[in-house]
Amino acid sequence: MRMWIVDAFADDDCAGNPAAVVLLDHWPDIRVLQAIAAENNLSETAFLVPNVQSPGRFRLRWFTPVIEVEMCGHATLAAGRVVLQELGIALPFCVFDTASGPIVVARADDAPDSFTLDLPSRPRRPYAPHPELGESLDVRIVDSFQARYATIVLATAEEVETMVPNASIDRLVHGPEAGMLTVTAPADEGSGFDFVCRFFAPSVGVLEDPVTGSALADLAPYWCARLDRERVRGLQVSPRGGTSWCEPSAATVALTGQAVLFSRAEIVVPLDQLLARRRPALARRRLLELPPVAGYEPAAAHAEPHDHDRQDEPQVLPAIALPAPAGAAFDGGEAAVGVPDALVWPPPLATEHDSAPAPMPPEPAPEPSPEPLPEQLNGTGPHQADEAIRVSELTGAPAPVEEIERVDVSMPAPGTPERAPDSDPSGATAEVANPAPDADPEAPRTFGMSASTRLSGEPKGYFHD
Repeated sequence: MRMWIVDAFADDDCAGNPAAVVLLDHWPDIRVLQAIAAENNLSETAFLVPNVQSPGRFRLRWFTPVIEVEMCGHATLAAGRVVLQELGIALPFCVFDTASGPIVVARADDAPDSFTLDLPSRPRRPYAPHPELGESLDVRIVDSFQARYATIVLATAEEVETMVPNASIDRLVHGPEAGMLTVTAPADEGSGFDFVCRFFAPSVGVLEDPVTGSALADLAPYWCARLDRERVRGLQVSPRGGTSWCEPSAATVALTGQAVLFSRAEIVVPLDQLLARRRPALARRRLLELPPVAGYEPAAAHAEPHDHDRQDEPQVLPAIALPAPAGAAFDGGEAAVGVPDALVWPPPLATEHDSAPAPMPPEPAPEPSPEPLPEQLNGTGPHQADEAIRVSELTGAPAPVEEIERVDVSMPAPGTPERAPDSDPSGATAEVANPAPDADPEAPRTFGMSASTRLSGEPKGYFHD
């Protein structure tokens, strides 16, 4: 499998938000996708499967290291850069079929690495932050609203830059995207920007996202209305930083920014090995509703049924007609004048004279749903790899992992160190410093590794440059 890492919304080298883009010829088991995303350990990994009927059109899915998400702007911009610059597709734009609907990425005129991403616009709704949120983050909230994400507005750019995120975001931010928060403020005068922002998503394993296209799409209509502008420029003041021009319309928000290629690589680990070695606890994801569209191969059978991969009834959606390249002469028909048939989205459905697609394999019967967990453990806590073990300890239910190893270290005599049982083949030994009888009983106890600790292991190749 070929893979690229692209810095999206970057204004310099090694800036912006890095995303991995992996090109597939079919959908493997979802646990394989999650394993690759966890190995990359970037905020998002985008997976592409080409449409066999339309060049320049792809199915696109996004994964954080711990979960699949239904929207990611910067990874979509990165995927557009790969399709339009790396795959030899001489088209002015490409179309991605996603869980949030079709998304178009087009070449921009600003710079060779500049692209325009059209994201769906969400209407703003009133949002009342939790009374403890401002105090826990040590900020003064002057305005707030809810679009895709909960958003709080501060008075100055300095407050946004110096704000220190903490666990209260996951605990106090509720709504459709619980545990995700956008923080914004007007930019300093003379900075060349109209607003600044930061985005936090601990509920999906991303404490702070470097640059967030979907959050910028939320902010663009707000700042255009507040500043009486048709187009605004935003700066995300994360440690890496990133910029984008934002232009809202009736149904979409056009984000224009640079997508800079960082690396090309090849994943060499066989997919069956990724599936065999991945613990079930790391295969957590949402069941996303992807609209079925003709031209994609059916997904491989999974451990659980996935309605979003069914292809038996392709959905008829309106065609997307964008200008054809200058000088090109195509007969696109009446549906999309000036656009070749291959670029009409979606393509014409198969007729009775076309070869029939392979029949779908029967879906396995769904497993009985487990009893719901208490609210504080069911979707509002951080999605981390060891969450299943934590939930098991609190509820008494068995953890959905293959094995859990526990080492019982009994307390040594006062003042004498004790080593854990010598059962670790790597030779690592743990030492507990136990306080002497005259030590302060309230003083914290210290744990550490002895001087003779040895760590050993065999490095495994993941990809070739």
